[in-house]
Amino acid sequence: MEKSRVKYSGLSVDSKTAEKIRELARKEGFPSTASFIRHLIEIYPTIRRIKEMFDSGLLLLPQNLQKQLNEASQDLMSTLSKSSNYISVKNILPSVQKGNVKVWIAVTSDQNYRLCANHGIWGVNSPQGRAQLSKVKIGDLLVFYIKRHGVLRDIWKICNTMYYNNTKIWPNKLYPWRINIKSLLSCSISVNNLINQLSFIKNKNRWYIYFHREMIELDSNDGATVIRSFLSFCCHNISNNSM
Repeated sequence: MEKSRVKYSGLSVDSKTAEKIRELARKEGFPSTASFIRHLIEIYPTIRRIKEMFDSGLLLLPQNLQKQLNEASQDLMSTLSKSSNYISVKNILPSVQKGNVKVWIAVTSDQNYRLCANHGIWGVNSPQGRAQLSKVKIGDLLVFYIKRHGVLRDIWKICNTMYYNNTKIWPNKLYPWRINIKSLLSCSISVNNLINQLSFIKNKNRWYIYFHREMIELDSNDGATVIRSFLSFCCHNISNNSM
């Protein structure tokens, strides 16, 4: 039987993990479980590094601490990671609104998207796509549009400027002009929910014609609209929730 799960801040954890979090919050004297979660997110990078050192054998701990660490829930670590990524994207939003960080839409098939995600690479093939890709900057954000599904999927951070590489990754074309990307937030939203809010879609009845290209550069208003929609759909502000 599947374990019952509890949703906090738009993130799903099993009920046993949720109870552990509540107990830890009470034990550590936090006024609420929400404040405890915020504290965990702040120290998450340190927690992750300690666990990596322990797993690799670089850090030896007393036996009782080893047992506690081994019993720590992987679901909790995953939840902290997702919460930390949510806050990272939320902190980028003001820069998107000011136009300092651009949001780009990468148009691809579901199969090619999965290969992009697995390799952490986005590539284009056409001269028009190359012209768009040449304008991206490190720190800009990339969102995938999945053809035939009508969804925007995931927020990725662009890690470098365009480069050429002819190593074959995708089955249909070479897409040699590439950038490296890093996942920030994973979820999908339907384009239908955004049609009336996006200014680059002029004809709302034939919205799909605007996705017949490899890349779409969004202005600051459309970029902020997309990022806010992801934040709203994927998870709620942790400070407004308690466990």
